[in-house]
Amino acid sequence: MIAGKQMNGLRLRYDDVYDILYLTVGDEPKAGYNEPLDSRFHLRIDPESDEVIGLTVFGYRNVTRDDLRVMSQSFPFRIDWDDIDQHIH
Repeated sequence: MIAGKQMNGLRLRYDDVYDILYLTVGDEPKAGYNEPLDSRFHLRIDPESDEVIGLTVFGYRNVTRDDLRVMSQSFPFRIDWDDIDQHIH
């Protein structure tokens, strides 16, 4: 598990056993509910403000760059996927 990497206002955790990428807006994870965009991408939503507070990507190693580019358009924050790859590979 890679834990606690901070990048551009996002906290990165990667579970290499289950191949799950967790991104959290800000310093600490907050309680929220998941809103699936598809079977791999789930936004984490703050139930009080309805703001996006995180993103979970299941099967990250098998997600293509095209998938990341398309899905990133649904996120209210910018993600540097190349920077993330450098931290987890």
